[in-house]
Amino acid sequence: MEKTTFCNKCDICISNKNNPVWGYGNEKADIVFIGEAPGATERRLNMPFVGVSGRAFRAVLNLYGFDNSNTYLTTVLKCRPPANREPTVTEIINCVPYLGTELNTINPKIVVLVGSIALKTYYNDFTLSISKSHGLINRYNDRIVISIYNPSYLIRNPDKLHEFETAMNRILWLYRILNPLHTTNL
Repeated sequence: MEKTTFCNKCDICISNKNNPVWGYGNEKADIVFIGEAPGATERRLNMPFVGVSGRAFRAVLNLYGFDNSNTYLTTVLKCRPPANREPTVTEIINCVPYLGTELNTINPKIVVLVGSIALKTYYNDFTLSISKSHGLINRYNDRIVISIYNPSYLIRNPDKLHEFETAMNRILWLYRILNPLHTTNL
């Protein structure tokens, strides 16, 4: 997948020195995890899901048998918002074409929306609530879609871990159904 190294659609691109943080993993993966935006560590290492909460999330994924060989991890925004603030609607709109290109290139069977921003962006509905959507399985744009809590939210709300575990088991179940030949180790 061709990944541009230059973007000037908004101020955060310019403040990030036009160095977008692209997704990584298997570009033919049947499952894609979409987070919100890069944090400081992601920006420094130029890779999503490598900060504190991202490492915890990847450790959980590994427990369920998901790694770089069978997943693709990306974010809605490709640049880090200042002070890790929530992205604005304009910033999201500016980055959506890049996310669309990633999804169209990979063409996953399953999309996992990690957190509220990913949920609202994917469905283009900013009234949706992650607490009401967490763990629900939907079909949208010819893909199976499931929303889960953002790992940083779980770090602050450990009482939600059981709900998260239930959702992860659903994701694993879906993956096994759709990939019976590739799940011997899962």
